Amino acid sequence: MFEDDLEKHVSVFAGFIGEQFNLMHNNARPHAAVIVRNFLQAVGIEAVEWSSRSPDLNPIEHLWDIPGRQIRQRRRQVLTLQDLRAALQEDWENLPQEAIQNLFQSMPRRLATVIRARH
Repeated sequence: MFEDDLEKHVSVFAGFIGEQFNLMHNNARPHAAVIVRNFLQAVGIEAVEWSSRSPDLNPIEHLWDIPGRQIRQRRRQVLTLQDLRAALQEDWENLPQEAIQNLFQSMPRRLATVIRARH
């Protein structure tokens, strides 16, 4: 199952980028699992070493929070995996472009904060 997802998403994207592709992930348990590491090694994808205690500056992580909150606020409870998939897709497709732009525009401020905290 993991290998199918990795093949469909990571390998295809790596092929699109080319030899300069390096996978960056946040060392969450699913990302650091032996099956994932073995797959990446087998297909020749190098993963960037990343501290599990590093600040999360990837805007997509914050963007994912929006559909998550919307699902928790739904009047009708999401009970099955199919319901969850449909709800996520609907909420993702309806993300306000303003929220996406705000996240990207906040990056200089976020980076400056991290740099100040490290000095």
